[in-house]
Amino acid sequence: MRRVVRFVVAGLLVVGIAANGALLAGIWFTREPAPRSLTAQRVETASRPALVLVQANYTVSTSLPTFTIPQSKNSLLIRKLQALVDAGKLNPYDDAAVKRAAVNIILANPDAYYVPGPPTHDQFGIVSTGTGFFITEDGYLVTAAHVVSADKDEIRAETLAASKDPGSIAQLRQDMADSFARDTGLTMTEAQLTTMVAFEERWLDKYLSIDKIDVKYYLGTGTVETGGHLASTGARASVVSLDPYATGHDIAIMKADVTGVPTLQLATGSPHLGEATYPIGYPRQGYLDEAVPLDQTISPTMTAGKVLTTAEQKSGWTAWGTSAQFTHGDSGGPVLSAGGQVLGIVSFAAVDSQGKQLFGQGYFVPAEYIRAALLSDSVKIANDQKSLTSTYYHALAEGDIQRFKTELLLLSQIQARSSWDSYVKDDIGATQSQILAGNDKTPPELTGYVIPAAATSGGLILLVIIVWTALAITGRRRKPVPVAALAEEDLLDVGMTGEAPAVEASAAEVPEPSLPHV
Repeated sequence: MRRVVRFVVAGLLVVGIAANGALLAGIWFTREPAPRSLTAQRVETASRPALVLVQANYTVSTSLPTFTIPQSKNSLLIRKLQALVDAGKLNPYDDAAVKRAAVNIILANPDAYYVPGPPTHDQFGIVSTGTGFFITEDGYLVTAAHVVSADKDEIRAETLAASKDPGSIAQLRQDMADSFARDTGLTMTEAQLTTMVAFEERWLDKYLSIDKIDVKYYLGTGTVETGGHLASTGARASVVSLDPYATGHDIAIMKADVTGVPTLQLATGSPHLGEATYPIGYPRQGYLDEAVPLDQTISPTMTAGKVLTTAEQKSGWTAWGTSAQFTHGDSGGPVLSAGGQVLGIVSFAAVDSQGKQLFGQGYFVPAEYIRAALLSDSVKIANDQKSLTSTYYHALAEGDIQRFKTELLLLSQIQARSSWDSYVKDDIGATQSQILAGNDKTPPELTGYVIPAAATSGGLILLVIIVWTALAITGRRRKPVPVAALAEEDLLDVGMTGEAPAVEASAAEVPEPSLPHV
């Protein structure tokens, strides 16, 4: 019976060990493989949810004096008209002819007659767009200072530059001809229009005043429709601090009225020559470029290049130059490393006479200055392995090996945490389609059985110990007692029962009983 019990207990122990070994083997073979090496496309895909288009809507208030002919200039005009009458070239009684003659004299040399009069006030809007990226999940973001900080001198310079655009000049000629005909009933010649347009440009250069600038900031993500649509639907943001390019590093820290946003991680070291760079942003032409419509639909675009040069700046810092191409609108966007970390932000480019970027001279502000600006503003950043972007990288890696159920779980976690991510809904739909199509290769989840299996093994081991101990105790036998050690009454009892005959012996033949050693 004891052998049977021992056999059963040993069998249970062997079965338990085998089952646990099989469980551990299953966990080993179904473990996640090492993630694939990152590609430029993967870096772009994982980074773009943290990217934002930054739109600055400026309302500019201006003043400009009117053209006025003072009395002294009017007297000069009368003298010239009188000279024409005296020369028989003008009939003083023909009002239309006199009027035409006066106009011809003024338009031949407007600078000689017009002086500044009472100011006229006007307002116009300017829309500037750039790129930024979130650095904390509670809505702090980084962009270039020049994207969000146009000052009066800059606005004035851009306004004057826009007035010289061929399209603007053509519109000015038309407006001037229409207003002149309406006010005087006369028609300007082409030569007179050319003279007056040139005079208007000189007048603006000399007298245009930028009195006030009001600005509001709007943010968009995903594919963004700029202009009025973004102003009505985009998230609002405010500037926390500015480190302008003229005196600093061209960095702006902003705070958006959103939370639960994907973020990008800053690189910990400095860039190095030859390092791969991936700038990503919302490319768009300059905000005063008449060839570009205000309302555009723009998607983020990434370019690739390598760090090729550096440039010392007048305020004492070093900009790094890449061969990747920059475009208007990319300013403030992140320049990513091959590992998806932010090496810096797009700032400026050196261009040739045609405005084409010189090779290797797209310059960015390195991450060390961004980190210093954040520290100065007491903005705390953390490299959390459970951040939205890290989770997204994990989800994409699961999709690579067709573990779509696991990918769906991770994407659902992102969607629950972030209402800002405009890409996750499409990702979830695509993943669900793969599952419904039968393409999922997610292995069973075995790690949940480890604790129950360990508890069962412990129970089996305890049972074996208990059974073995019990068998050892019950199987122990008593040792035989020597005859010489029996008491006298025991010998008598034996004789009386008839079980053994009484033996009579002499005292000399019976040895003394041996006493046990103490």
